[in-house]
Amino acid sequence: MLKVIHHIIHLIMDASITLKPEDIPGALLSPNLSIKDHTKLQLQRWLACRCLKQGGTKSDLMQRVTNCIKAGTDNNIFLCIDGGKWYDAKRLYLQSNQCVLLTKANMTELVKGISLDKDCLLKGEGIQGNEDKIRKRNV
Repeated sequence: MLKVIHHIIHLIMDASITLKPEDIPGALLSPNLSIKDHTKLQLQRWLACRCLKQGGTKSDLMQRVTNCIKAGTDNNIFLCIDGGKWYDAKRLYLQSNQCVLLTKANMTELVKGISLDKDCLLKGEGIQGNEDKIRKRNV
């Protein structure tokens, strides 16, 4: 039974994990510089973090970055960037925090199809920053 519960927890956590630009080195442009003032290497890294084409001239790269920002997709980070190591690190961090906070009663609720806290787990916010909300429910 505990193995089933453990597997369900992993499925819920994995579905809610997203990477943000601040999670990945090189995924943010310097706020003090315009796009044209970044190096070609910096622009390539920024594009790679979004799984966008990185070849071409600096002008091509600047245009791709600009188009991505205008389209509103600049926060869509590729989960497999750098072989998925940032995703794995975040997943392990969130899972280790969740395991500490879960009680046997909460695991039973998960098995019955009820989330720990719909506001923090199922909407993708994860555990980080919601520890107090979960602890209050456990009291």
